Amino acid sequence: MRVDAVIDVEQTARRALGLGRRTAVFRYPGALHDVFLSRRTVRQQAYRDVAIWLASYPD
Repeated sequence: MRVDAVIDVEQTARRALGLGRRTAVFRYPGALHDVFLSRRTVRQQAYRDVAIWLASYPD
């Protein structure tokens, strides 16, 4: 429950930047494939970053 061998993180990060005109890449050392199923400290960071990212879009 500490590592994920499913994804090539570097390749995914590079490709993510080409998905649209406004993209963001967040890295969470020790996160699992589904970041929100990772250990508590990683989940807390991810939820915080999602909230900040969503707040960057005006209503």
